[in-house]
Amino acid sequence: MPDQHRACLKDEIQRLQSQITTLEAENARLAFIIDQMSSEIARLIPAEAGPDCLDRLSQARALVDALHLDGLRAGHPNLVDAMVRLKDAEKECTASNDEDMDCTSRLEILTARRGRMLDAGRSRKHPDYIAATRQIEAIRRECRAQATPK
Repeated sequence: MPDQHRACLKDEIQRLQSQITTLEAENARLAFIIDQMSSEIARLIPAEAGPDCLDRLSQARALVDALHLDGLRAGHPNLVDAMVRLKDAEKECTASNDEDMDCTSRLEILTARRGRMLDAGRSRKHPDYIAATRQIEAIRRECRAQATPK
């Protein structure tokens, strides 16, 4: 009887391990889809059309809280991305409005945001990273133009 029980347990463990593997693959697939959709939405909707700073901050905090309640642990890609968004919103809300900031301050904020994208596991080929790089280049040109005597 113990050998039969042991064999049943072994079969159950193998079945559960197979399910875990399947769920991990599905989770990775869904995370990829979410990332692609988020990038597409960000590309289609200009930043100025979105909610104001305090709304973004509130939404980012709510998302982080919801992910924690769902049981996601530190290091999970969705939680890391949500934390990046929260940090971005916090920085934007504590800084003055973009139009009121000088180009150097905007450059520092955007460069830090781009660095957090890499820290979150995004590649240099990711659309958000590429967009941030283009914005940084534009702000650098603006800074140089402002520094050039007329």
